[in-house]
Amino acid sequence: MWKKGDKRGLSEVVTTLIIILLSLVAIGIVWVVISNILSEGTEDINLNQFSVDVDFVSASINGNDVTMTVKRTSGQGDMTGLKFILSDGSNSEEFTESESLTALQIYSDPIFLESRKP
Repeated sequence: MWKKGDKRGLSEVVTTLIIILLSLVAIGIVWVVISNILSEGTEDINLNQFSVDVDFVSASINGNDVTMTVKRTSGQGDMTGLKFILSDGSNSEEFTESESLTALQIYSDPIFLESRKP
């Protein structure tokens, strides 16, 4: 049985609770450090780094020629070309223009449609 002066059992419980408490504090500190590192890295990633905005201005059809006018908006980024897909609902044609636009530059050029019947 337990003696009134025997504190050995009580000190083992206190020691175990202190070890558990210290472990939880250590896990919390590691969690805060790792979450701060991860959140700082994601703030620098932005979708605008990977895209360039181009506004469609107008289009006109003259026989088999389609003239499309586009304007690049302001912003940074390199542009390697333009891709147009024209469709009449049942047929579509894809055109790639190797035109590199700078900020606020306007591009307008006729494209010959092979599938259009005048």
